[in-house]
Amino acid sequence: MKLRASILFFADVETNAKKLFKIESNNNITTQLSKCEIGPVSNIDKFCPWIVFIARCNVLPGTNAVSIRKPPSTSSISVQFEIPDRKPRGIVACYAPMFFEERWHVITVAHELNAVWGVDLQVHYVQSAAGDLLRLLEPLIKKGLLEIRGIDITDFGERVKQKLGYDPVENSEFRQQIMAHQDCFFRYRESAEFIVIGDVDDVFVPTHGQSLMEEFTYWKKLHPTASGFIYARTNGHAIVSDRIHTFDYKSTIESIRQVNNSNEIAPKTVYNPKYAETPWIHWPGITKTPPIRIPHGEGLCLHVHYFYGAKHEQIPQGKNLSNFADLYLIIRNPVLNYTLAAATMKSLPTPPFPYASAIYKCYTGFSADKKLRKEGSSGKYCPTPTICSMPKRNISCTVAVRSYEMKCLNRSNLCVFVEKDKLKLVERKTGGCTFGKNG
Repeated sequence: MKLRASILFFADVETNAKKLFKIESNNNITTQLSKCEIGPVSNIDKFCPWIVFIARCNVLPGTNAVSIRKPPSTSSISVQFEIPDRKPRGIVACYAPMFFEERWHVITVAHELNAVWGVDLQVHYVQSAAGDLLRLLEPLIKKGLLEIRGIDITDFGERVKQKLGYDPVENSEFRQQIMAHQDCFFRYRESAEFIVIGDVDDVFVPTHGQSLMEEFTYWKKLHPTASGFIYARTNGHAIVSDRIHTFDYKSTIESIRQVNNSNEIAPKTVYNPKYAETPWIHWPGITKTPPIRIPHGEGLCLHVHYFYGAKHEQIPQGKNLSNFADLYLIIRNPVLNYTLAAATMKSLPTPPFPYASAIYKCYTGFSADKKLRKEGSSGKYCPTPTICSMPKRNISCTVAVRSYEMKCLNRSNLCVFVEKDKLKLVERKTGGCTFGKNG
């Protein structure tokens, strides 16, 4: 049986990737030099020049070392590799990176709902999270329901910017979300029966049974070889307190509703990793078989907007969550102790949430720019919050950092940035959230 290694990396969209490099694998007995299938992780419209590629390469059984080669170069570049998780799981949910994240109420509600509806593991990537947000999530981590993984956004210096003609930090879609999704998918594709790719304001609601496992299995039985199940999203609304000492989990859940006559918005996909090769933000990237779209009205994915301290009559009307799910099962035993958190955590973000407000304002500009693209004009920006003007704040923030070094192959034009120091999450006591530092 052939064994394959998958290498995920960033490169310029115009890179001639097909013959970019080969892989040499070593198992302490012999070595093997193999060609790789290399290309972008998706063929969906690319608004940004700094994109994620995947190299799929055959390797030796028992491989314990991998390096990049490009004949006629006589040198090689060692790359670290990991064995994917193989613990049997039903559902793994992969979440886009927290970036200058303050919305603890949105994040806790999403993780609580997934936990009660039977998601085995939720993997949330973190570039930066303000105050005590990550500390608030620790009970979910201790129960094995949530994994926090860092993802850095690193400035590689002026030489690279001049070579490319742009800054990679500002030219990778949505805070390196696509790389985070790939990383999670490949870590758990041999472990999970289903992999959910989503944002924390997206809520998949089981309508076929009382768990998401029953929901997804229902569709898998009807379409056993589908690479994914595409759920159209509709808008939902919820009322939430903006401070931890007045937060009420029960009333928040009871306030969630599907907005009447809401237009469907860009979908989210649940993957069957046996037939999917790569995910993307909304739709599958590379697949072995076609995905299927869940018929209108037969599945429910809510894109929930949270209203702080509002009254029910102040938000759009719609069907309550209780029309679709047993609320008693949801609210009877939350994982997090919000009363304890209110008494012990003094650094949870509070209104007016300056980071979130700045990103929202910036995203409005992305939407306008996207409209220009559709009308045929060239867009100004790559849609990513790293171009947004963020306020200076003297608060604590946990930030993912890692340092790199550039290595080049002799007799070749190929240079690669490889990890120098392990990625770590570092709590900055003052100065707020940041990104772009190499180390």
